[in-house]
Amino acid sequence: MSNAKRILAFCAALAGAVLASPASATVYQGSISGIDEVSSLPGSATYTIETDGALGALGSGDFLGGTISGDVGSTHFSDTFTAADVLYIDGISATSTQLLFDFAGTGAFALFDGDKAICFNGVGTSCIGNPPGAIAQSASDAIDIYAAPTSDVIASAVPAPSTLSLMLAGFALLVMAAVRRRKPA
Repeated sequence: MSNAKRILAFCAALAGAVLASPASATVYQGSISGIDEVSSLPGSATYTIETDGALGALGSGDFLGGTISGDVGSTHFSDTFTAADVLYIDGISATSTQLLFDFAGTGAFALFDGDKAICFNGVGTSCIGNPPGAIAQSASDAIDIYAAPTSDVIASAVPAPSTLSLMLAGFALLVMAAVRRRKPA
């Protein structure tokens, strides 16, 4: 069997395995930049939110957890959330590439473990007394980074390893085809 046929067979088997596997969790990643309402210093935080892979309007059972990591001045904070840390579930939906929150609606969504939090709130609801927007909070560090919404997109999906492996396999096939065409007959 030639190398080209072996690679093609491997790629076909890999694609079949990925397509046959059940829907898996989706990890979305986003960030908040704003002014810390306590110290008045600029701050930023990155976060991940993991769902069960469901699309459309999401309920509390669709969230598996997440992480938060941020800085204000020389103070760093970080935490990990579980499904039990999900609060205020309303107004959030998912596509295969984005996590969306309706800031014009009356819903709110938060991951909160008693000390650290990431929260998105709409009109008439409030994470800690803010107008519609997002907040990253660390109570033990006295940090409240608030950011007004610029769009309903709060996070983008992180490609799954299986997606990346399929892309690499396809690229390998293209390179192999190009090299094969250059060889004289």
